[in-house]
Amino acid sequence: MESVRPRLIAILNRIAASAEDHVVFAENATLDEIRLVAQLIDDGYLTGDHVPNERDVPCHAVVTGITLRGRMYVEQLERDEQSATPKGKIKKWIVYALIYLGGILTLVVAQALIKWLHLD
Repeated sequence: MESVRPRLIAILNRIAASAEDHVVFAENATLDEIRLVAQLIDDGYLTGDHVPNERDVPCHAVVTGITLRGRMYVEQLERDEQSATPKGKIKKWIVYALIYLGGILTLVVAQALIKWLHLD
């Protein structure tokens, strides 16, 4: 199953970078894009409105801007997307390994100090 994250990032970045006072999602957009935009509007990530068809499916959306919540959301999506890459996964495991090794090193240093200061 394909992740929706890259499409959300593309839509939000497109709107954030737009110099226009509004962005229209209609004939030039896929139905899936319009649905995502409608959900982003409903969830408060974007400002604007959408129009449903007779089956209550969004078929037209006009976005007037991206909210602060939307900007923070796209940043989180980008971080999540980065950490899902092989490089991001390797980086995460390296951090875990360094934390583990740091714990072991702390114990070794503590034991050495106890012996050196004759506290045992």
